[in-house]
Amino acid sequence: MSAGKPARENNMQLREEKQQHTKKNIQVVKEKTLSGLIQTIFFGLICLFIGVTFWFYLSGNPYYEFLLITQSETTKGLVIHSKEFEDVVEQNDRASATVYDVSYEFAFTTSEGKKIIGHGKEEYPDPGNLSEANIQPIPVTVEYISSNPEINRVKEIGKGCKTVWEFIWRQVLLGGILLIFFSSIGITIIINAIKDYKTPIQTKNY
Repeated sequence: MSAGKPARENNMQLREEKQQHTKKNIQVVKEKTLSGLIQTIFFGLICLFIGVTFWFYLSGNPYYEFLLITQSETTKGLVIHSKEFEDVVEQNDRASATVYDVSYEFAFTTSEGKKIIGHGKEEYPDPGNLSEANIQPIPVTVEYISSNPEINRVKEIGKGCKTVWEFIWRQVLLGGILLIFFSSIGITIIINAIKDYKTPIQTKNY
């Protein structure tokens, strides 16, 4: 009987040491998991930011466009300068095609007498568009917001929406699909990281 008691005490001591060791391992795993969660969420946010930025680049500012459709005033203006850049893009059949990006400046005066210089950019399939503005200004119609004339565009140039229904179709519906598509990678990364962090840690019973 006296020999069995020390053996039981040794077993209990070993069991307590294993439990303490297991707790330390769990704490280390939790710390590593939290660190990994923060890093993964940060990476997911970067992907989300890139997706939203790319959508914004393709679609422009939908809020400004809506204001120009619903609240804009019009006035006469002049395209006073243009610059053309040649680019090669891939078409749907994967064949390459040359396009011409034209950056241009236009000038107009608001109803309050304030002179504004606006900027625009457009893509054309052929060269030479708006090049005559460098020789002689081109008359155009300018749309602008009276309370903030820096929000403006040339009515005759560009592929912006002209009506509310066109805005709903192109920016809200199609634009929403593009936004979801471009940001889905970042959102998926963040969701999966949170799910993994909430998953219970499996430990062995001794």
